[in-house]
Amino acid sequence: MVGLTRLTKRPISALITKTDGKNIHFIAGKLATNFGKLIQHNKDLLVVNKQLIDKTSDPKFTTFVGEGLYTFKPTLKAFGTTWSQEEYSHPGFQRVYLRLKSFQRFTETWAILERAQADGLFEKHQGAKCTLRIASVGGGPGYELLALRIFFKRNFPNVTLDLTSLDLCKSWEQYVLRLGFKFLPYNINDGNLLGRLGLAKGELEYVIISYIMIYVSNDKCLDMFRDLLIRDGVRALIMSERTEATPACKRMENRGIHCSRLMPQKLGQDERQNLFVADPSLLKSGQKDFNSSFGVLQSDPTFPNVPFCEHKAPRQAGGHRLGWRPFHEEKQVPSEYHARMK
Repeated sequence: MVGLTRLTKRPISALITKTDGKNIHFIAGKLATNFGKLIQHNKDLLVVNKQLIDKTSDPKFTTFVGEGLYTFKPTLKAFGTTWSQEEYSHPGFQRVYLRLKSFQRFTETWAILERAQADGLFEKHQGAKCTLRIASVGGGPGYELLALRIFFKRNFPNVTLDLTSLDLCKSWEQYVLRLGFKFLPYNINDGNLLGRLGLAKGELEYVIISYIMIYVSNDKCLDMFRDLLIRDGVRALIMSERTEATPACKRMENRGIHCSRLMPQKLGQDERQNLFVADPSLLKSGQKDFNSSFGVLQSDPTFPNVPFCEHKAPRQAGGHRLGWRPFHEEKQVPSEYHARMK
């Protein structure tokens, strides 16, 4: 179950955590509006998923196996990859993924879009009436594009979006289509993203890249990203990643690309949310007087602490012993955490 919280009192980490049935809180305002839309769309996707599960010989067993694949991650333990393509395609696994990962992928995309807006990336679209073609690579069931569509409708209502999700796992297609987007099966190692989309130079505005750089940070892929920005007219790459150190950032800079590290850097390196542009003047972070040590900050983010940062201050204070997320209860968080994160 996913706990929902009134964010005036607790960080977003409380929102996207498992609960024992007692720790359920409520949300309000713009947060409730965003989650209401996400939940409604997710209900539609779960209907599609249930139809797939019901077609199997033993639906209960299919669901049981899927929960085990999601929880125990056998491929990660054996080969270092979170889940295999076969596991991603399992309808029981997909049910758990849709229920849980939807919140993470939606909120993290919303957060990077807010940070990109704070960095000035979308200023040219303010009040403009135009059509933007945007591709989501590693888009899974389509939550990145869902967040993008809602975000643009709220902030740039005159902009029409032409959205395509590309993923190695073809079975995500039925969910992407249900959300109203186009889908293309695509292996990023094949390169030629523009050709796969059937577009000419200058016709693709943005590319969203989600959680795949740890697997494909090879010269061929990075050269393609560089060419998309310098040669093919893509305005920016909007990249989310899981690890705080993302080697692709430096390697893209070595290729003459400006990298804006959107996460605050004051408590250490954090390259989980980044923008890549060929022209630094498109961004506030590309200006000569910008202090890059602090990153781009927002005064009122919709989803505070996304991606989660509560581990940073305890780590610097010497209390980061549990690896991924050291403190879940408020009483465990050192007092200096709250002061340092303000």
